[in-house]
Amino acid sequence: MTELKSPHLFTITMKLPPTLELGDTPAGNRRVFTVSGGEFTGDRLRGEVLPQAGSDLLLVRADGSSQQDVRLILRTNDAAWILMTYRGVRHASPLVSARIARCEQRRFSKPRHPSTLG
Repeated sequence: MTELKSPHLFTITMKLPPTLELGDTPAGNRRVFTVSGGEFTGDRLRGEVLPQAGSDLLLVRADGSSQQDVRLILRTNDAAWILMTYRGVRHASPLVSARIARCEQRRFSKPRHPSTLG
């Protein structure tokens, strides 16, 4: 397993209203997680997560994997704007998928490889 060697930039906390369950589509089951605000804090970067454009358009595919498409607008304490976007595909064990579905929070003291999160 390759060790993560990037420095910690910030920790982000987001407020999430109830999930919008859009249902089955030809590509899979579509769920939308909107973001109603939040904050991020780090040694060199901190500020707020703005609610105007934050969302995770999640597609749960037939093979059980989940495809993420996330967009957030961040405003730093010194008034700089950051458009944060990321995409990814994850495949989790049934145990981890159940925890995610329940919005169960997990805290770890250091970054962990996804295979060890179950």
